[in-house]
Amino acid sequence: MRKFTLIAALLVAYVFTANAQTDIAGNGDTNDKNFVSETTEAADYVTIGATMPFYAKPDPYFHPNYNDANAWALTAGFTWLWTVTPPTGPDTNPAAIGGKPVNYREIAFAALGDYTLKVKEKASAALGGCEGAEQSHTVTVIEAPTYTWNWGAFTYDNQCEGAVPVTKLELTLAANANDGNIRLAYNLQIKTQTWDGAAWVDSKFYNLAKDNDATPLAVNFPNTAPETKLAAGAKDLSAALAYDCISEGGKKVRTVYTYNVFGLNSQITRKSDFLSGPVAPETFGYRVNDGTVSADATAAAQTFWVAVNPAPVTGEIYHVKNAWSVDL
Repeated sequence: MRKFTLIAALLVAYVFTANAQTDIAGNGDTNDKNFVSETTEAADYVTIGATMPFYAKPDPYFHPNYNDANAWALTAGFTWLWTVTPPTGPDTNPAAIGGKPVNYREIAFAALGDYTLKVKEKASAALGGCEGAEQSHTVTVIEAPTYTWNWGAFTYDNQCEGAVPVTKLELTLAANANDGNIRLAYNLQIKTQTWDGAAWVDSKFYNLAKDNDATPLAVNFPNTAPETKLAAGAKDLSAALAYDCISEGGKKVRTVYTYNVFGLNSQITRKSDFLSGPVAPETFGYRVNDGTVSADATAAAQTFWVAVNPAPVTGEIYHVKNAWSVDL
C-alpha cells in the first residue's frame, strides 16, 4: 500500500476569494471579509508547510486614518513586536514582502503542533515609546487529509462479467477531526473496446447510465453537495457501479472502467493555500502525491482500470458429415 498527502482542486470547489492577497492589510472588522479576530474565532488551523498571513489591529486612537476608505495608513514611528513560540521557519517581515505595513507578518509553519503568536504595539520615541499589553493567538498545525488505496502495485484488473470483483476500488481516508469539509475527487471513464487482431482499440465512450457519451465523467465522493463532510474510513468507489459488459450491435463487448483518482480537497488545505495557492479558486487545496501544489487539476494521482470481459460464446461442435465419402 502507498499513502499520499494530497492537495486540491476538487472538481467541485469550495468558495474562496481568488484575490485573497489584495486585502491582507484590512482591519478585520467591516472592510476585510477574509480575516477574523481571536475574539470572534479562537481556533486557527492550518496544514503543515503552510505560510499564513497575520496582522495586529492598530490602536484607532493613534491611527485614525487606518480605516479611512481602506487606506491602511499607520502613524509614523510605531512598531509591532512579534514573537512565535516555538520558533518557526521564516517569519517574513514587512520590508521583505513588498512594503506591507509593519503590523503585518507572514509566518511559515513547518512542523505539527501548537504555536503561540504574541504581539504588542509600541509607540514612537516621540510619544515616549510606550508598549501596549501583549496579545496572544494560538495556531494549530495539522496534517492534510491522506488516502491509502488497496490495489497495491497493480494498475489494471481483468475480470469476467458477473464475477465478484477481484480488487475492489477501495480507498481508506485519514483526516484530522479539526479539518472542515472534505471531498474526494476522481474521474471515471467508461468505454468499450474491439480487438483488431493485435491489440485492443477504443470503440465508444459511455456515461454512468451506459448511454453513449464521448465525455469522461467527473465524479466526487460522496456524490452530494460540496459542503458534505466526508468521514474518515474506507470508501468503495465501485460499490454503486455494476461492472457489466455493454451491448453493441446486439452483442456484448469488452467494457473498460478507468478511474483517475485526483485526491482530497479540504477546507483547511484550501485555507492553507491563501497566499501560495493557484489563482483559480477551484484549484485551491488540492494535494497531489508528495504534497506539492498541482497547477493542473486534471493530473491524476493514481489510475486504476477494470476490464470486464464477456464470456466467449461457445460454438457448435462440427463433425464430418455422413454424406462425405472418398468413393462410393
